[in-house]
Amino acid sequence: LFPYTTLFRSRHWLTTMSLGRAEWEKVNPQTRLWFQLDRGGDFREALAEAESSPHWMTIRAAHNRRTVDDEEKYLWETLEAKPVVGEMTFDLDRTKQRKARTAKLALRYSPVTLRLRDRLTLKLTSVTLWALLASEQQPPVDGSEPVEWLLLTNREIRSQSDAELVL
Repeated sequence: LFPYTTLFRSRHWLTTMSLGRAEWEKVNPQTRLWFQLDRGGDFREALAEAESSPHWMTIRAAHNRRTVDDEEKYLWETLEAKPVVGEMTFDLDRTKQRKARTAKLALRYSPVTLRLRDRLTLKLTSVTLWALLASEQQPPVDGSEPVEWLLLTNREIRSQSDAELVL
């Protein structure tokens, strides 16, 4: 039942993006769209769509996926091993878990090739995207959990300003 439920939810994300693209192309076909998907959008079909789409997509990672390299590594481990390329100050809204505050985020980025498995056929595929890890290096003074976001995108990240734009 789980794969079918996931596929059903997945279809909604992809259908909505497809409908949005079709409508936008009627009025402004030369404009590149930028789709922002939260953790619910971190599924195999959306990642494959991001790799091949002419439009930009950014997906907040929910799964610590395996990467394709010489060793068995995972996404978070790969990004945490990258050097900090800069910092960004970010205003966080209040949520149920934290007070509103300003966070100082360290930025790390790299292209990554992720290994994906189809749960129904068990077939292995891979996608190459850019990954951006934005994380607080110091515990917040209010005692809340430090912020950490890992974003996957088809928008090339080659500088701190590119990373800030994606974030």
